[in-house]
Amino acid sequence: MNKALFGNLPLPASSRAEDLETVSRQKLAPLFPPEQFELRSETERDKGIDLIVEVKELNRYTNFRFAIQLKATAKIKLNVDGSLSFPLDVSNIGYLSNYVMPAYYVVYDSRNDIFYVEESSLVRNLLYEKYKLGKYPNQFKVRFCKVLTSEVIQGMYNNTLQQGSFFKTVNNHLDLLRHTDSISGIFIDSNRDVHSIEENIRFITDHGLHLLNQANFEGIIQIEQRSHPRENVPAMFELVCGLAYYHKGKIHKSLDLLLAASKRCSEFDLQLQTGLAYSILQAKYEVGILSKEAFKEASEEIMNKKDIGSYLQLEKAYAWIKECKGDENENFMVFCDRVNCIVESERQNPKARILGYARVLEVGAEFLLNDLSKNLNTWTGEGRRRFLPKVLDEWKLIQDNYFERLDSLMKYVFKHNDIHSMGNLSRLKIEWVYRCFYTKLFFENWSFKSLSAKWEISVDRRADILKACSFLDKTASFHESIGDYESVVLNMVLKYELLHVIKENEKCEQIAADINSLIEKNDFFQLQLKFSKILDQGTRHEKFLKHAQMLLVHLYEIAKNEGFVSALFEPYTEDMLKFDADITDNSVKWTFSKFMVFEFTD
Repeated sequence: MNKALFGNLPLPASSRAEDLETVSRQKLAPLFPPEQFELRSETERDKGIDLIVEVKELNRYTNFRFAIQLKATAKIKLNVDGSLSFPLDVSNIGYLSNYVMPAYYVVYDSRNDIFYVEESSLVRNLLYEKYKLGKYPNQFKVRFCKVLTSEVIQGMYNNTLQQGSFFKTVNNHLDLLRHTDSISGIFIDSNRDVHSIEENIRFITDHGLHLLNQANFEGIIQIEQRSHPRENVPAMFELVCGLAYYHKGKIHKSLDLLLAASKRCSEFDLQLQTGLAYSILQAKYEVGILSKEAFKEASEEIMNKKDIGSYLQLEKAYAWIKECKGDENENFMVFCDRVNCIVESERQNPKARILGYARVLEVGAEFLLNDLSKNLNTWTGEGRRRFLPKVLDEWKLIQDNYFERLDSLMKYVFKHNDIHSMGNLSRLKIEWVYRCFYTKLFFENWSFKSLSAKWEISVDRRADILKACSFLDKTASFHESIGDYESVVLNMVLKYELLHVIKENEKCEQIAADINSLIEKNDFFQLQLKFSKILDQGTRHEKFLKHAQMLLVHLYEIAKNEGFVSALFEPYTEDMLKFDADITDNSVKWTFSKFMVFEFTD
C-alpha cells in the first residue's frame, strides 16, 4: 500500500469476513424477482436481522414482510449428504423467534457458491427438542439441508402472503371486539382460518334449515363448535344445531340444544314448533328417558295438531299404516294416496319426495315379503309342491317391479347428493334380499317327514349373501365419511344377520364386538337395545324359522287328526288335482302386484 498517496494517514482495514458478507448480499439480491420482492437492509442497531423483505402482489406493495439473517462461510466443508452444518448464536435464535412474521436463516457457502435456507421457527424447534430442560449453550449447530432455489423462494413468498393475510384477519376481528360489551371472540381452526363467532351464529340462523335439507350436518356442527364463547343466541341457531347433532348420533348434545331452543319456541311458526316438540321426544326416546309407550302417546298428541310440516305428516301416515287393521290392499292404497298428496303439496321439496317414496317402499316390502311367506306356506307339502312354480313366477314379476321403483328413487337421491338417504335405500334393498333368502330357503327345504327344514345353502346362494355383505361395507364407508355412525351401525347389524344366516360364526363374533364398541363410543341407546335383543332372542331368520316350523307342525297335527295327512306326503289323485287346480288362482294372493307411480319433478 502506498501510504504517501493517502498522506501517510492510517485507514480502516478490510476483513475477509466483511468481504464475504458483501459478496453474499450481492449474490443474494438477484435471486429475488423485483416484481415480487423489495429487499431492504436492516442497518439501524442491527441485533440479528440483516434484511427485511416486503412481498408485492400484482406489482403493489402489501406491507407483508419476512426477515433474513444472512450468514456466510468459506471454510466449513459440506457433510457427506451435501448439507452444511453452521453454528448459530442461541440468543439470535430467540431474537428471530420473536418476529411475528416469517423469518429465515440464509447461509452462503462461498466455496461452492450455494445458498442454504431454513425457517427460524424450525431452528427454534430443533433447539427445544435437543435441550428439553431449557439449559441452552451459547451456540447451536444447525444442519442446513435446503438449497435456496427459485421454488423455495416462491414458497417463502406464499408463506408470507398467507401469514400476513392471517394476522390481518385476526387484527380486524380483534378491533371489532374491542368496541363491543358482549361476550364474544374469534375461532382459529387447524387450517388457520379465522372465524367470527357472530358471523357463524348469523350464518346458521339464516341458512341452517337449508343446510339441514342438504344433509350438511357435519358442516353445521363444525360451525357450532367454532362459536364459543357465546351468550344469548337465536332459538333458530340452537334448533338447527340440535337437529344436526341428532342426525350425527350425538343425542345428548342434541337434546341440550333442542331444549334450549324450546324455551323461546315463540320465535318459530307453528310448523317449526311442532317439529321441535317432536324432535325433543325422539331425542328423549333415543337416550332412554321416554319409554316406547310414552313416546307413542306423546307423538300422537303432536301429530293430531293441524299445523305440522311434511315430515310429520309422513310420519303420521306411516304410524297409521303400521297400526291399521282390515283389508291390507285397501289400506296400502290409502297410504299411498296420503303420501302422494303430501309429496305433491311440496313439489319443489326433493327431501319430502325422497322420504315419502322411501316410506312407500318400506311399507310395501313388509306387505309383500309377508305375502311370500303366506303363499309358500299355503302350497307346502308333497301333493301341492307342483304349484310352487306359480308362486315363484309371480314373485319374480313383483320383485322386478319393486326393484324398478327402488332403483328409480336411488337415481333421484344420487342426483341430489343425499348420501344419508342413499344409504337407507341401499340397506332397504339388502333387507329384501335377506328376508327373501331365508323365506324361500326354508319352504324349499321343508319336509313333513322330519318336520324340519334342512339348512343347505348352495355355493351360488352363499356368494349372493357375501356380495350383499360387501355392498353394505361400501355404503357404510360412505356413511363413515360424513360422520353418520348411526347408519354405520345399522349396516353392521344387518351384515351380522347376513353372516349368521350362512353360519359364518367366527365373522359374526368379530362384527358383534365391533358393533358393541361403536355403540358404546357413540352412546346409541336404542341401537344398543336393538342389537342386545338380537343377541339374546335371536336374529330375524331364527325367529322366522321357529315360527314357520311351529305353524307347519301344527298343520301336520291337524291333518293327522282329521285323516288327510297323506296329502302332505303323497302325490295328488286326479280328484285332488282337479280340486286344487280350481282354487289355485284364488289361493295365491298378494296385497298388491304393482307399485304406485313415482314421479320426479326434476
